[in-house]
Amino acid sequence: MNVVKKLRKFIFLNVFAMMGMSCYILADTFFISVANGTLGIAALNLTLPVYGLLFAIGSLIGIGSATRYSLCKMTDNETSRLYFSNAVMFAVLIGIGFTLLGNFFPAEILKLMGADADILSIGTEYLQIAMLFSPFFIANYTFTAFVRNDNAPNIAMAATLLSSLFNIVFDYVFMFPMHMGMRGAALATGVSPIISIGICMIHYLSKKNTIVFKWHLPSFRLLASAASLGVVAFVGEIANSITTLVFNFILLALSGNNAVAAYGVIANIALVGTAIFNGVSQGLQPLASTSYGHGDKEDVKKILRQSLVIAVILSIVLVSAVWVFAQGLVGIFNSAQSAELAKFAVPGLRIYFLGFLVAAVNIVLAGFFSATGQALASSLIAVSRGIIVISLMAFMLSKLFGVTGVWMAFPVTEVVTFGIAMGIQGVSKRKELFYQATTEGYFIFRNNSMASYLFYITTDEFQLRKGLQEITPQIKKTVMVDILEDSKIESIKQVFFDNDFLLYEELNRMSRIGLPDSIQPGLGVTFAEPEDSVVILQLLYSNFDPLSEQIPDIEEIAHYIQNKWVLVYKLEHKIVGFIIFELTGLTLYLRYWFVLPQFREMNIGSKLFNSFMYEGRNTKRQLLWVITHNINAIKRYVHYGFKPEKLFDYVLKLK
Repeated sequence: MNVVKKLRKFIFLNVFAMMGMSCYILADTFFISVANGTLGIAALNLTLPVYGLLFAIGSLIGIGSATRYSLCKMTDNETSRLYFSNAVMFAVLIGIGFTLLGNFFPAEILKLMGADADILSIGTEYLQIAMLFSPFFIANYTFTAFVRNDNAPNIAMAATLLSSLFNIVFDYVFMFPMHMGMRGAALATGVSPIISIGICMIHYLSKKNTIVFKWHLPSFRLLASAASLGVVAFVGEIANSITTLVFNFILLALSGNNAVAAYGVIANIALVGTAIFNGVSQGLQPLASTSYGHGDKEDVKKILRQSLVIAVILSIVLVSAVWVFAQGLVGIFNSAQSAELAKFAVPGLRIYFLGFLVAAVNIVLAGFFSATGQALASSLIAVSRGIIVISLMAFMLSKLFGVTGVWMAFPVTEVVTFGIAMGIQGVSKRKELFYQATTEGYFIFRNNSMASYLFYITTDEFQLRKGLQEITPQIKKTVMVDILEDSKIESIKQVFFDNDFLLYEELNRMSRIGLPDSIQPGLGVTFAEPEDSVVILQLLYSNFDPLSEQIPDIEEIAHYIQNKWVLVYKLEHKIVGFIIFELTGLTLYLRYWFVLPQFREMNIGSKLFNSFMYEGRNTKRQLLWVITHNINAIKRYVHYGFKPEKLFDYVLKLK
């Protein structure tokens, strides 16, 4: 199955699963509206931030751990095995804390949400019962996310849908035939994640399962590592809570409980929209993570492009349907036929849903960035749209347009966030090589994640000095420059020193001529495979200075691997050493040579180096650069027949 077909399958399954998950809240809203009218809807809406917090923590731990597991198992299988058990343990521990809070302080929590005496009378017991199940709400995200990332999306979808169906059915059974009212709604909602976890166990107990639970002390280090990739999902969930909280307080001040009830209807219907696009986002993540890990640039592009197309089409269909059927949708939750509720909810629903035309793209981009390890970019999008911008827009627009301004806050926020997302995309797609013209020449920059590397094209020192005086005040990012030794080196260096550059590192070129015919490759050394690229990149960043040694990006490493310029030594399928080199005509150029410290007594470095020279057996010259103060490295290269040349590379850094 090609990646596009697989992507569509994953998205389809996740969209339906997420929609199913949102349906039980819709069911709660409907049945509570029948049993308790507008007041019941308002009470439920005031408890939604609590649910949102539980779901947010669950997604932070569960989705973050599952994503980290998918990325880590290609590099460190032993560590990857710990992410599942660590996530489950933290989910339970944190959930117990929420259970205690909910049972000892339910009224206080509701008061914090803005509840008055009427709301407290029907909402306290509901919240108390619901929070008894906090550990299951949180842990459910871990169980479903790991099943999904372990190539069993069908089971994850079944777990979500069937548990939601249980919730809907027993909402009715508990509330009406058994006359439990709001308590019944809370009980049905609380039991549903237990059903979901039980269904997920079908996979965990099967032969296809690769995930194990291993008892160990809960690790905050593993939790933090996972959380960095779960931030998008966390913000996506907590954003709903924060938005609901902010909107509730503003609406209570503007028009009281009727406006809050109207927002309760809008927010609950909007959950379906959010669920659809979260489903697209979560559906792309396992495939995007895998393709990115393999260095498959084309598949990564296909996944993003296809996901955006699907999301946009779904958003157009969704918004069109809501605009046509807004009155009927509101009527479903307005069994008391409240004219005040309809007055706020019908136009509010139409205005609010316009935001999904843009939110669809924002949610997919945030999920994509998270799946490809770009935690900062994904977090920035998620935080912007879910917390900061929407809160500001709600306050500002409500001052200008009253209740209508509250509904406008969501679409305006999504437009602003889209601008931010495009800015991030523009930065990520910025050409690696770019230039800046000055009155005295061209200055060429080469970007990487750590710095910009400066090259210059001028005719003399005067022009260099004038050009640097023009560009250095404009530079915000760390800038590095390499200067090779020549007759004018001292005066050139001084020009840079006068413009706030400092000497960062000094390297010396070493070379040897020819190789003996008897050279043989080292035993156990192999060429790197595409899936090794992430491991090698991690080892490079962990053991080499990214500023002075210009570490390549994932695409460059994939290029080296494709050309068979990367040699690796593996123990138990784990890379413990590697060499990266280039072959250009009759010249063999060593780029990087590394062995993990704990394996350096096993002669692995020599095996790698012998294989490196064997690959260049037909070359006439072999070159490398070495840091001048690294005496041990120089001695090692001398042992292999290399001699220092009278050529130096001075690496300068802008202050």
